Amino acid sequence: MIFVLSLSLGVIENEKCLHHFRVNELYQQLAYAYQLKLNFEKAEHNYLKSIETLKLYVKEHDMALARCYNLLGNLYVDMGLYNKSDSVYHVVKSMYSKSLGKDHLWMGWIYHNIGRLRIYQGKLRESLPDLNEALRIKIVNVGQDDIDAAGTMVYLGYVYEQLGDVRTAEYYSSKSSEIWISHYGSGSLYHAYAAHNLININLSLGNYKKAEELANTAVELKLKYLGSHHSSLATTYNAMGNIFQVQQNYQTAIENYRKAEQIFLYLKDTANVEFVFVNHNLGVCYLGIKNFELAGFYLKKSLHLKYLANGDENMDYVSTLIHLAEWMVFQNNFAEAEKYMLTAKKYMENNRIDINDNYLLLLALFEKKALYDQDKSAALKYLEKELFTIQQQLDHLSLIGAEHEMLKFIEKSEIYLNRYLGFCLNNIRDVDFEATLLENVLFFKHYLLTDYQSRRNFAQADIEHREDYLKYFQVNQEILQVQLEPFKNVSKTDSLVSERAKIERVILHRMKKRISGENKVSWEDLQKTIKEGEAIIEFVSYDEKFGTEGPPKNVYAAIIIKYGDLKPEVVPLPAMSSLDSFLSVQDQINADLIFELYSSAPIKDIKGGGGYNLYQIIFYPLLYFLEDIKTIYYSSTGLLYQINLNSIVIDDTTYLSDKYELIHLGSTKQVLFKEKRPGNFPSNGYVVGGVNYDSEMIEEANHITVTAKNHDNIGNQGVPKPEMKKTTILEKNIPYSDEEVEAIKIYLKKQA
Repeated sequence: MIFVLSLSLGVIENEKCLHHFRVNELYQQLAYAYQLKLNFEKAEHNYLKSIETLKLYVKEHDMALARCYNLLGNLYVDMGLYNKSDSVYHVVKSMYSKSLGKDHLWMGWIYHNIGRLRIYQGKLRESLPDLNEALRIKIVNVGQDDIDAAGTMVYLGYVYEQLGDVRTAEYYSSKSSEIWISHYGSGSLYHAYAAHNLININLSLGNYKKAEELANTAVELKLKYLGSHHSSLATTYNAMGNIFQVQQNYQTAIENYRKAEQIFLYLKDTANVEFVFVNHNLGVCYLGIKNFELAGFYLKKSLHLKYLANGDENMDYVSTLIHLAEWMVFQNNFAEAEKYMLTAKKYMENNRIDINDNYLLLLALFEKKALYDQDKSAALKYLEKELFTIQQQLDHLSLIGAEHEMLKFIEKSEIYLNRYLGFCLNNIRDVDFEATLLENVLFFKHYLLTDYQSRRNFAQADIEHREDYLKYFQVNQEILQVQLEPFKNVSKTDSLVSERAKIERVILHRMKKRISGENKVSWEDLQKTIKEGEAIIEFVSYDEKFGTEGPPKNVYAAIIIKYGDLKPEVVPLPAMSSLDSFLSVQDQINADLIFELYSSAPIKDIKGGGGYNLYQIIFYPLLYFLEDIKTIYYSSTGLLYQINLNSIVIDDTTYLSDKYELIHLGSTKQVLFKEKRPGNFPSNGYVVGGVNYDSEMIEEANHITVTAKNHDNIGNQGVPKPEMKKTTILEKNIPYSDEEVEAIKIYLKKQA
């Protein structure tokens, strides 16, 4: 094709027939052919020749000229020349605006191109107004189920996913995929594109297996239709690598990234933005396996390519800068690393993008430098800032996050809290140490580690400002609806987006004020809620080895507040770590092991346990501080969540619950909201043991359960319950249930 077009244009140029209208089309076709072959220099030359030819006989704002400029802008995107592309696209937008109506389909195309360009420039938030306007115009002209609309939905899904709005991202990604598969058919090339576009959203939702299935489908179909050397196949290999990188399976991730790299190198398509991402990802993975030579090579290469494409004032560039600093820190090159770290910190804080994982990594690097410099006070400052950043992430996710993300961050917060406590207990000792430590534990544990449901429904906790949250969700719904329904008022979307941003700023500002310390509870506040004979115990676990060489070691302590004490007491529980290690390697927790744990005899096979039982491991170290105490409000941590303190045996005839009234709280801060507990025991109790599961009564009970299977419930409306099937695992009855019933009867009699 290139040969025929070149031959035709050669004849035309020799005959000096350049003024014919069709000549510019030949130049455009030849330019596009060179573009497909990645010969960008000749493609640019022929697009410019087409523009030059058109200018000889058409007006300044002619649509043929605008179309050619648009094609040139697309070429500059492929070449990675984003500034040039930006200039050209705005020329096209100006020409369209003067000659076409605001709802003309071509206006939708140019808004789409500008929005896509903003993504490549690393300006995700800036892309949304253009992409949303593009989708609105396309829906007006072709409807919401058209493949043209689906093309814009793909980019909207990507942007919302990157910004953390997983629910909106999932909607657009799924909708675009449905349109493509419906239009082109299952098993088509567009099925491959649809599968690829759903990978990231499933990755964000933690559906790793589903993401891998989608990636395999995309690879299989792209190999079938595009062959083994196509840039689109390379992008899917890159996405496949991301799946394994997130799970820290770095070797498999590297295998996929290298496949993508080899395709781009074979095609000589090194200006492709995906090639830059591949280099960054390879650097991160080689850093993960501590191959510092290759990590440095790829991260430096990625940084250079990103600078050439977009300069150094964007988050894409800064993210690689942070990982390059991490590479230097690993090698104790703190002096050079600090320059990169300060540059990244300044950019992120100035642009208010300091509540994400990149910023957390940056704070961790500053913390490591402080430890290297033996500056404990600076290290503590950065540790606390890491916890505050996690807090802010949770606050933000409580507005827009998915359940999986909330749980992931709560798990992460526990790790950061343990590191913080380890540092404090190992390094910081002053007059107010116990009090300050407890206050921080109460603050971080209460807000970071409370159950995710209460965080998801933060509006209920912040009842005073509930209207803000209701309005926020309402505006979100309106924006989504407006984007999917044709309407004449162009400014409505912009107005709604602006309103949502304003509400979000107010909410996040209030949250920021809340975490700055306004609502910290002092230990004295807790002490005021208890009376003589009562105590509060906050159990904490922490990394004893934090800030030192060697693997982490999780150990336990108890922080105790009593009525009338001048300060809290921190009591180490050294044998708890041995129990923790012992239970973590048990294949199964069976009845024999439970009887062994909850007996007065020493627990066997615990290394370093000193032949202690649960009472001696957990409670004996606290006895000195619990003299004359009858009621204990306590909060668990780590392994203690799995142990029932009430059932711990003091001796053959006495349980811990015989000596103390033990009241378990999610966080000891909850004693501020405690209700008066009833003092009397119920007069009747009904206990069942030794049940014969083969009896006719049980068959009848199973039948009743099955007949109720279609009952709707709040959590799963309209979905039938699964049928209950009788198990054959149980023989006549559950082992030990007879003995348990007898023990419960004795206990109830003792309680009158």
